[in-house]
Amino acid sequence: MKNIFKLFILLIAPFLLISCEDEDDNYDINYTLILGKWIPYEAQERRTNVYDWDYSCGDEYLMITDNTAGEYSLHFENCSIYNNNPFTYRMENGYLYILEAGSTQEYRRQILTLTATELVLTDPDDWRENYIKFRK
Repeated sequence: MKNIFKLFILLIAPFLLISCEDEDDNYDINYTLILGKWIPYEAQERRTNVYDWDYSCGDEYLMITDNTAGEYSLHFENCSIYNNNPFTYRMENGYLYILEAGSTQEYRRQILTLTATELVLTDPDDWRENYIKFRK
């Protein structure tokens, strides 16, 4: 009987020690974490150029107001600022899907990090390992 028990333990123990990574189970992102005003503070472009966010173009932010809506004010390319652009969004499978007001094309951003104080977004279709980091 002892030998059968030992054999059972030897066969079952490896399965008890194997676990899934957190990434595998982390697809249902908590909507309450993303709510609030996020301020960009760092960006990376072309894989190696990491830089602090340039605030010389004015007050910039990504505001998530509830579990379906938000707005942003960000600059790109020589202070071309997109001010107070409202949007609707949904989160699904680690992605933030954004539909700007008046637009018919939804675009997506992959959520690399989402904590109570940090949000890191990347565009998996265009940015090629680029990102923007935000903090509350």
